[in-house]
Amino acid sequence: MNRMHLVPSRTSACVLALGAFITAALLVAAPAEANMLARGTVVGGTFHTLKKNLGDLADQMGEMAGAVIEGDDERARQVWQEVRKTPWKIARDAVPVFKTGAETAEQLQAANRKIRRFAGGAVADARAALAGGESTNAILDGEAPLLPKLRRSKPAAAAAATGWDAAPKATAASTAPRTGAWDDVTQAAEDRKRQAWLEEQRRKDSRPARWEAARKEAEQLEAEEVRRYANDYWARREPDANARPNMESLQPGTFAYDNYREMMHAEGWADSGSAAPDDYSAALAGLPDEEYGVVEDDYQAALGEIEEREAEQKRRAEAEERRRQAALEEQKRRAEEAEAQRQAELERQRLEEAEAQRQAELERQRRREARDRRRAEERAGQRREAAAERRRQAAIEQREARNRAARRQQVFDDIAESMRQYNEQMQRAIAGGSQGGRTSGDDRGKTWIGGCTAQHPCGGNR
Repeated sequence: MNRMHLVPSRTSACVLALGAFITAALLVAAPAEANMLARGTVVGGTFHTLKKNLGDLADQMGEMAGAVIEGDDERARQVWQEVRKTPWKIARDAVPVFKTGAETAEQLQAANRKIRRFAGGAVADARAALAGGESTNAILDGEAPLLPKLRRSKPAAAAAATGWDAAPKATAASTAPRTGAWDDVTQAAEDRKRQAWLEEQRRKDSRPARWEAARKEAEQLEAEEVRRYANDYWARREPDANARPNMESLQPGTFAYDNYREMMHAEGWADSGSAAPDDYSAALAGLPDEEYGVVEDDYQAALGEIEEREAEQKRRAEAEERRRQAALEEQKRRAEEAEAQRQAELERQRLEEAEAQRQAELERQRRREARDRRRAEERAGQRREAAAERRRQAAIEQREARNRAARRQQVFDDIAESMRQYNEQMQRAIAGGSQGGRTSGDDRGKTWIGGCTAQHPCGGNR
């Protein structure tokens, strides 16, 4: 009984918490939302629409809580259906925001994935916020009527006990006397419950089977994204790779996994290397068919516009690249022509320099040959002069030799004459009977040495 009385207070607190969560989720749902809010009246108007939907969601949750307290099962279920649709309205209204801010299809896909994941989470959070127990969940699902104790509680007393600001409106069910009429109410509630359960089953059975596969695939992709975020988180905190924990073992449903998942969404982290397929049917598994079509059409239209813009940008980039390549080719051709001209000019200069060097070498060779001829002639003249000088010296020497020979001959002749005269004198002396050692009067005063006077040309040695 006490636990059931806590439903409104828990609901009112969760309404505020859910409103804050939704607002924060919208602000971090896509990479460029912070910039989008300043992009003109379209974004501004859309943002006001989002805020209005958030207010509607809070009002609907409060109204549903009041219906639960009053015991109005049908009204609670009707409001619950509206509560389930409101997050998808938010997602649908958010598409223009993402469309305006997304620059590429990849950014739009990331924004779409996050906002729809948020929308699915918002439904679950709304359900959890209103859950007063298994019985209340069963009532909302149409599987069980409200408990008698909850039905007998008065709305005013419940509001006073829980601090509910505005007492729920009275209904026929809540003001009816406690008589057997309650059995009819209970039976009607059971009938409505069974009818709602059958409709829910039919709706579930008609849902495409690919949604369930896509949901599992989306969960797998999200798990991979959470693991990548956890690895990135520890890579930023711990430089040493050996000291980092192994995040590949993270599994959905564990406390660590949920903790990293909340951190990832709080940071608005997105792995640029991930390539999740563009299939968001898993996030729309709980969306009514008509709402799914509206949201999906809006998304596909926005995606088509961005893809068309990207294709146009790609075509322009390719054309620009072709122009750039053509300009580069033209620049290359001109550079090659300039280089060819430069090489030709260098070759011409080289040939001119080579010819000039050859002519200079020939001139030097001619000068060298002329110098050599001149020196050879000079040497030949010197040799002729030297030969003439030698001949002159030879003639002089020959003349001097003849003179010396003539002088020697004269001396010999003089000596021979002296000897002849001496012999004649000796002959005369002998013939005249002169004494030995005595001379005639002409020879007086002369000293004979060995028969010869000292005045003799022989020097008295004969």
